[in-house]
Amino acid sequence: MKEMPHDIHQLKSLQRLPYVIVGKESGFGIGGLRGLPKIHGVLQISKMENVVRVEDALQANMKDKRYIDELSLNWDGRISNDVTESVSVDDILDK
Repeated sequence: MKEMPHDIHQLKSLQRLPYVIVGKESGFGIGGLRGLPKIHGVLQISKMENVVRVEDALQANMKDKRYIDELSLNWDGRISNDVTESVSVDDILDK
């Protein structure tokens, strides 16, 4: 799969979504995660290079995703789930 279905954010009661592919302008953007308040467990977000504006990332409202146990972010094939990265997970989730 190259991109997520554009309207997946309409599944408001969705609880498990282990893998998200961030699309470009026409696909599922990172902000679409805002519409999925009940997801929990493990979440891996790939194609983070498609997030080009801070405002788009903030729309995801990750700080309110209280039931995510593990979050992995993937840029162009590289996975980052290490809290020693230049931007910590707390910095991302607190905004």
